[in-house]
Amino acid sequence: MSAKHNVRLMKKVLITVLYLLAGSVVAQNLIPLPNMSTSNIPSEEEAVNFVIAAIIKSPDDGLSATESVSVKSYFSLGHDIGSFGKKGDRIWQIHFVEIGETTKIYWLNAESKQLLKIFPKQKE
Repeated sequence: MSAKHNVRLMKKVLITVLYLLAGSVVAQNLIPLPNMSTSNIPSEEEAVNFVIAAIIKSPDDGLSATESVSVKSYFSLGHDIGSFGKKGDRIWQIHFVEIGETTKIYWLNAESKQLLKIFPKQKE
């Protein structure tokens, strides 16, 4: 092997090691996802069904036959949000999508079963 080849190989090894070290530092700062199975709404299916039922009952909202509904995320609140939830409450984030475009986003508090419309903003 030539000296040039060895230098290139060492650079690749060094870059790989630095990348792995940086990744492990970032991973240490991540907060683990909450365990939703012990909440009052323990599954994605139950969360979606709950939101759909609430929207059907609402006189100010509705469903389109062309919308799909799915859970996109779940997390714990980092701080209190008014009467919606308190720090540590587990939240389902549910998206309504129509022809590739997000039309509505709701947060569902898996502890209190309260619903908060995130997008589009509710008219006050």
